[in-house]
Amino acid sequence: MVVSPGPLYHINNRDEVTHNVTVEIFDEHDVSVFKKHYTLGPDESVDLEREVNWHLPFTSSFITWYDGVYTFNFTVDNNVSKDIVRDINQYEAIMVGLDSTDYPSSDIVTISISIASV
Repeated sequence: MVVSPGPLYHINNRDEVTHNVTVEIFDEHDVSVFKKHYTLGPDESVDLEREVNWHLPFTSSFITWYDGVYTFNFTVDNNVSKDIVRDINQYEAIMVGLDSTDYPSSDIVTISISIASV
């Protein structure tokens, strides 16, 4: 049995309001290789799925992923931004959570990032 890898990233809006999220990925030469915008309502989530061709590089429906270090930039509501630098790994996913419940005005969004085995 062949098991396909999990998503490259998963974004979950745990907030009570809708947020606009922009994801931009840069290669090790700071060249943008991927950019996507999402609008996520309360409790909505989105994944960037990927496929493996079993011969490196592995590919998604958007770009070809080569071995190397990538910078993932997550920007919420054109206001708050957070980066994570990671090797591409078909057995790990970047998990992103959005929440502004710590700030009653909802003007400030907390972006939490963790790595999960998939």
